Amino acid sequence: MIYKTLPIQVENYEATLTVYALDNFEEFSSNRIRPAIVICPGGGYHFTSKREGEAIAIQMNAAGIQAFVLEYSCAPAEYPI
Repeated sequence: MIYKTLPIQVENYEATLTVYALDNFEEFSSNRIRPAIVICPGGGYHFTSKREGEAIAIQMNAAGIQAFVLEYSCAPAEYPI
């Protein structure tokens, strides 16, 4: 598995994208293409829920799906941040 956290910054706004990607092994199929999903955890406008990020990503990996968890800004940020 590839696990990496990537910072994202646009102007003064920050977010992070955590990658939960499955490795392709030479013995099986080195050119395998897998489906992917971007998970945007909820939380009610004040925070992003940790339990709606990594736990879901791991379940997606178990199903053979690449997962990316986006942690984004919440309060006191306002739309369109």
